[in-house]
Amino acid sequence: MSEVEFNVVYWEDDVGGKLKRVDKRMDEYAYKIVGIGEWKALIADEDKTVEKGKPEVIRIKKVEFPPNSVCFILGRMRHALGAVIDVLHGGIPRYVETVSYADRVIFLPICDGEVKKNDLLGVVDLVYVKPVKKMQILDKIRKIFEPDVEKLVESKDWPYLFSK
Repeated sequence: MSEVEFNVVYWEDDVGGKLKRVDKRMDEYAYKIVGIGEWKALIADEDKTVEKGKPEVIRIKKVEFPPNSVCFILGRMRHALGAVIDVLHGGIPRYVETVSYADRVIFLPICDGEVKKNDLLGVVDLVYVKPVKKMQILDKIRKIFEPDVEKLVESKDWPYLFSK
């Protein structure tokens, strides 16, 4: 298992506010998809004039990301003037096992215009997951694709592979 070292850089108080940098290290993790998901609407909570090609931070109605969920931006559910390219929040980034919230998005306009309060800017697809150590998953995959040939040869089920 490989451990990685990095700096976490985040807004300590609010989006665009005071930056904080913390040294961290962690094991690399993978996740299993639990098989259920949900869509969450990203709804503008302010009016904003946008210009084509100039990203804007737009306040949205607060969205909760439940524990053990990851989100993906659903590309085909977007505003006519552009697309959400990321969700934002202030404070230290949280582990996937905890609740987190977003109250702003980065919006990339493809046309000039006005985003109005209550406009649907986009949708995120929340997928529920179970974090697992990366090596556990790799070991299981390896066992599937690298069977123990000696056990297969000794098995009583072996001849069926060659029956006519």
